[in-house]
Amino acid sequence: MGASEVHGLLCGLICAHGEAGSQRYLPMIFDTAAGKSEALRSQLADLGDESRNALIGVDFEFNLLLPDDDTPIALRFEALISWCQGFMLGLLLDKPERMTILSADAQEATEDLMEISAGDPVVDKDDMAGEQDLAGIIEHVRVSVQLIHDDLDHWRSIAGS
Repeated sequence: MGASEVHGLLCGLICAHGEAGSQRYLPMIFDTAAGKSEALRSQLADLGDESRNALIGVDFEFNLLLPDDDTPIALRFEALISWCQGFMLGLLLDKPERMTILSADAQEATEDLMEISAGDPVVDKDDMAGEQDLAGIIEHVRVSVQLIHDDLDHWRSIAGS
């Protein structure tokens, strides 16, 4: 997995598990044999905590971990697709039925993310329209993830779990 996909996976798990924190979702990523690197485990826990804090914050500071603007646009599109694939995996990993409790808007956002994760970007080099398209899709993903997170968080508060 690349960095973008791992961040998407973490964010999907955060949305799925709310305030449970990294002690709940890191074991879903690492099995005992593969999780020997304590430094990696610590870095992922930190990244997860930062992402969770951004998602629950009121300042809309949540951002996707994607390559910077100096990276060719085709690679940035591929990273966005990988991010969405990781997110959907994390969101649905242990309880795919949680999708049935989402509001209509959050279900639509989830469908959009599924569609993006299945995408195959065709991008022209140095195309300003492609840059604008990418920026718009990234913003849509950001808002969709925030909506899904807030919807599941609201459901957990009502359900008391």
